[in-house]
Formats: sequence, C-alpha cells, structure tokens
Amino acid sequence: MPWKDPNDLRPGSWADFLDMTIGTYKILLPVLFLLLGSIFLVMLLLYIIF
Repeated sequence: MPWKDPNDLRPGSWADFLDMTIGTYKILLPVLFLLLGSIFLVMLLLYIIF
C-alpha cells in the first residue's frame, strides 16, 4: 500500500488509485522495454545469420 501524505487534501481513494496507476506503470515500463529489446535483438541476429 502506498504511503499516504497526511497533508494530502485529495480524497483517499483517488490518491490511492493514482499511486497504484503510477506504481503499475513503473513496473510495466521496464518489462515492456525488455520485451521490445529482446525482440529487436532476435530480429537483428536472424537478419545477420540469414
């Protein structure tokens, strides 16, 4: 659960939703880059070999 700022005036649910969304993107972005990078490397290797 994300740490909540006591001075945060936003509704709790909205702040939690925002934190969850940002956290999910922070987790998903490196995975996406790894997938794209690995696909690119495989294509490059196949292009060089054949």
